[in-house]
Amino acid sequence: DVTGVQTCALPISRNGAVELLDTSGNIIATAHIYGTGQAPQVAVNSGNVSLLASGGLVESPYAIAVDGQKNIYFVNQRQNSLVEIPSSGNSYGTATALTIGTPGGLGLDNPSGIAVDGARNLYIADTLNQRIVELPWAGSSYGTATVLATGAAGTLPVAITLDPAGNIYYVTSDGNVVKLPWTGSSYGAASTLTVGSPGGQAVFNPVAIAVDG
Repeated sequence: DVTGVQTCALPISRNGAVELLDTSGNIIATAHIYGTGQAPQVAVNSGNVSLLASGGLVESPYAIAVDGQKNIYFVNQRQNSLVEIPSSGNSYGTATALTIGTPGGLGLDNPSGIAVDGARNLYIADTLNQRIVELPWAGSSYGTATVLATGAAGTLPVAITLDPAGNIYYVTSDGNVVKLPWTGSSYGAASTLTVGSPGGQAVFNPVAIAVDG
């Protein structure tokens, strides 16, 4: 058993490593886990984990994403911020906060999910503002954040992902799965997918979502 560690997200980077968030110790680390197929239990300890960032901007990390260039992004719930740890190929640079501003007149409020597409555009589940925010990559830096979707009162998006076609899926605290379809040039209207009651029980308080190829 692991104690004192709250792992909120485990994305796989391109070099086969697992990126870890430790909200109790305010640490981001990388554990290199090798092999394919059904893996055995892997111990994460000081021998196979390297420290990438701690303190400061890593006050309360909650969700993490890695792009195709191995840059790491995470949302900081307590600071209502989005942070990047840039990759230089074989090492990582200093963590920096990305500028979100106030899309739709509001800054981030308790963000709980983040996803990145192949073009380095970032998508954020802005939980307490009940919306999905996009921060577009403009070629050399990030552009102006925009609101892609807003939810009904009490609908809180808590996790987000994308499929290979660019469609966005996110789950809400009340157990709904919502799709934002990519039309080829923009995102269409959000629609709630039918989940039903698998195993005879409705989805309750989901915290993560993933989609295959």
